[in-house]
Amino acid sequence: MRKLGFPLISALLLTTACDSEATESDTQRAAERSDSALGQRASMAVGMVCLKLDCSEQQRTELTAIAHSALPDEDQRARHEQALQTFADAFRADDLDTDLLTSLHDQRMADREHMRDSFLAAHQVLDGRQRGELADMVQGGFGPSGRMKIRNAGPDSMAEHVASRLCDVAACEDEQEAAISAAIADGAPRPSAEEVATMSGRLAEVLRTDELDTKSLDRMAAEVQAKHDAFRPQALDMLSEVHTLLSSEQRDAVATALEREGPHGLMGPGAMRR
Repeated sequence: MRKLGFPLISALLLTTACDSEATESDTQRAAERSDSALGQRASMAVGMVCLKLDCSEQQRTELTAIAHSALPDEDQRARHEQALQTFADAFRADDLDTDLLTSLHDQRMADREHMRDSFLAAHQVLDGRQRGELADMVQGGFGPSGRMKIRNAGPDSMAEHVASRLCDVAACEDEQEAAISAAIADGAPRPSAEEVATMSGRLAEVLRTDELDTKSLDRMAAEVQAKHDAFRPQALDMLSEVHTLLSSEQRDAVATALEREGPHGLMGPGAMRR
């Protein structure tokens, strides 16, 4: 039997007025730390891109402001937290409601629509040379398409990693972990090398455009959404199979970890890169 890989966290629930004020203060500080962390990650991302593109200080300042304006606001974060709780509750249940998971995915895609204006604004800040260099970087594996390329190259190792992280939380038997790894390796949607190259090429084409408009971005977003829709049934089947391989106690442990850390935190720091 595997030991749990995350620390047990306990909290004392106090009921006095003084303690209530302290809890509210702690909650506020946690929210401020969350805002600060998001801002720091946005600034670091801009810094990485600007280092490669040799941005001017004015460009770096403008791009940082655009990146910060694209961060989710309080309402969007609240919707995300509610969706995460709904996902955890669905995974905890005896029967996984895949229709509910589909609706959560659609909501998430809708919440990303605000990114379009930020992308357009950033495109206008860069000059032609920089847009061309960024497009070359994308085609060379920089950004989301690069992560897809790496992930596509080793599906078995990725499945083993995800199964290992999941079983750290669920305390699986060795045979159970092997079955989960096999289910992920066999059922997880994987774009082909040609599909990844096509995606990279389309994004590079958009980046090189001198006069980018919302229609061009909407067309590309529709293409990406069509890919997601095509992969969705296979992904849901895979998730349902993993769900059936876990006991109710194990599903509860995974759901609790989802509530606390979210999917990426549950899968660990290497989940998106292996």
